[in-house]
Amino acid sequence: CGMVLNGTANYGDVTAFLSYAMLLLWPAVRFSVLAQQLQSVKISAERLFDILDEQPAIVNHPGARVVEKIRGQVTLDRVSFEYVAGKRVLNDIRLEILPGESVALVGPTGCGKSTVLSLLMRFYDVTEGAIRIDGLDIRDLDLQSLRRHFGIVLQDSLLFSVSVADNIRYARPSASRRQVEFAARIAEIHKEILALPQGYDSIIGDREVQLSVGQKQRLAIARAILADPAILIMDEATSSLDTNSEQAIQVAMNRFLLGRTSFIVAHRLSTIRNASKIVLLDGGRIVECGNHDTLMALPGGRYRTLYETHAGAGIIADEG
Repeated sequence: CGMVLNGTANYGDVTAFLSYAMLLLWPAVRFSVLAQQLQSVKISAERLFDILDEQPAIVNHPGARVVEKIRGQVTLDRVSFEYVAGKRVLNDIRLEILPGESVALVGPTGCGKSTVLSLLMRFYDVTEGAIRIDGLDIRDLDLQSLRRHFGIVLQDSLLFSVSVADNIRYARPSASRRQVEFAARIAEIHKEILALPQGYDSIIGDREVQLSVGQKQRLAIARAILADPAILIMDEATSSLDTNSEQAIQVAMNRFLLGRTSFIVAHRLSTIRNASKIVLLDGGRIVECGNHDTLMALPGGRYRTLYETHAGAGIIADEG
């Protein structure tokens, strides 16, 4: 302004100067922002490479055996486990499951239910004892071939930004459309898929087709069904479904599970009444084991008390 008043510059010169100054300033500001973003990317990349460079704790033993087919007999022989040395999560677990039997694991939070499932698939090795499938110690089996015989449905299942059909087919890429639809029918999701804009070819994603939590869970169940596993694991798999949907799936799943070994963890006890064995865990130990009728016949039994509490609270639906 002083230069304008002195006559050494006019308003046009000042305007031009300020314009050029802004042109120089913005790249400098953007560069500083970019520098911050690059630093953030660097930190994220370092964390990612740390994960990629990490060596798995569970690996194949020398001479690990590849198993092409299993019957589904599972033995937990005096199994104990510690995540941290000196702190037992499971203690002296003894179970014998015959091929085709269904086993329901129940008990309070932290009693070891999910740990048992993780040990079955050898995500961890037992601290003491052994787990055998068809008489073979799972530590002597090839990891990939062992886990190929398991189907698993978790409470929170991962879906990919691909078509509905490919999400189901993920467990068995070579499956035909007819096989995909068959699995979807059992999981009670077929009609809802057909109602999507492009049916089974609809893309799942934030900018594409968005599914409810219950629909995602049924897709995950369909994926596990399509895998046709010898052993099926369901960890709170129907927790996101309403009672009617859960009952419909349960009827279909009972047909699918015939002749197939299964392990079920469920909050609603109505879903496990027909299990071959109900195992009640507490403090990492088995406190009761038997079928529904056997455990309900125990006066003052832990399972009976738990079941009657759920029934009184209306958590257990009437079978009709």
